[in-house]
Amino acid sequence: MTCALVCETLAKADSVAAWHVMVLNAAKLMAAYWPSETVESLWQDNADVLVAANGHTPFLVSYLTNLNKLVR
Repeated sequence: MTCALVCETLAKADSVAAWHVMVLNAAKLMAAYWPSETVESLWQDNADVLVAANGHTPFLVSYLTNLNKLVR
């Protein structure tokens, strides 16, 4: 909730800056719903790593590997 409030306040002065802050924090906001192993693998060595994210829980690597074999 703090990120949303910060973005809302920032948007009153600069909507573009607020949009960037929200986008750059989206993955960390959604990480609360990800498996802890995924979160640790992304940020354990560097808390500033940026990742692409969407509204879905990440797939397991084994699932993606199997899906890739099906597609080929």
